[in-house]
Amino acid sequence: MKIMKRNMFIAKGWPLMAGAAMALFFLSSCLKSGPYNYDFAGVGASVDLPLAAANGNGVVPFTFGAGSNTFPVYADLASPSPLSKSTTVTLMVDSAYLNSYNANNGTGYSLLPDSDYTINTLNLTIPAGQRLDSALVTFNIAKVDTSSAISYVLPISISSASEPVEQWSHLLIGVTVVQ
Repeated sequence: MKIMKRNMFIAKGWPLMAGAAMALFFLSSCLKSGPYNYDFAGVGASVDLPLAAANGNGVVPFTFGAGSNTFPVYADLASPSPLSKSTTVTLMVDSAYLNSYNANNGTGYSLLPDSDYTINTLNLTIPAGQRLDSALVTFNIAKVDTSSAISYVLPISISSASEPVEQWSHLLIGVTVVQ
């Protein structure tokens, strides 16, 4: 009887033990040194616009309803660990980047008129020990011309920062209004 119970345990427990052994084997490979592992501890800090990074510095379409709508533009500190000092980031409305984007991509986006939005600040400070700060763009949708076939974009770029600026520094906010 004892032999039968032991054999049943082995028969039932075998798949679990085999799975655990395989997991140990495959997961332990993550800890091994090799030519494809990179130690990020020595990488320096840099700043970017996360939404620009997620969209390859291209146009990010947003649809807004009637009234005023607020949209945050985040600046991110990318580093292996948060810094012990604050990081400053200066943003700008960048019509030159919009013109360059149109020329390089065969598009005809128009700069959103400055009377159609406000930005609470263009000077950001990412506090020590943190990774993000944001500017708030408030769109006055009632002022946006929706009668024509114009495709409006608000181009925001990082103009300077106290840490190096990554290539993901141009955010093109595509503004569409739904009546």
